[in-house]
Amino acid sequence: MEAMDDDDDDDDDGIWNLRRYSLVLVALYNAGDFISRYFPLLYLWDSRKGLFIACLSRVLFIPCFLFAAKYAAAGWMFLLCLSLGATNGYLSTCIFMVAPRGYTVSEFHTILLSWC
Repeated sequence: MEAMDDDDDDDDDGIWNLRRYSLVLVALYNAGDFISRYFPLLYLWDSRKGLFIACLSRVLFIPCFLFAAKYAAAGWMFLLCLSLGATNGYLSTCIFMVAPRGYTVSEFHTILLSWC
């Protein structure tokens, strides 16, 4: 009976470690996203084409995450989550600031009216 209790404790520890690990990954993503939303105050990337290419290049995170999950240590996964959050915050803020600049006032009003 005691051996079964010890096995149950090990399973609980494994589940708790997995929950803690995922909690840290989500917290790092959110921290990177939150902090990097203030980076455009220092440097705003004005090129629409450059922003578009940067957003598309974020697809390269997928093989990096797969490789890190299979072969690398947990620190690399933490770094990837932090950098994914940082690129998300910075690029989305830059896009929201740069995108409306390409339209005149009359075009902007036409776009707004077409949404209604």
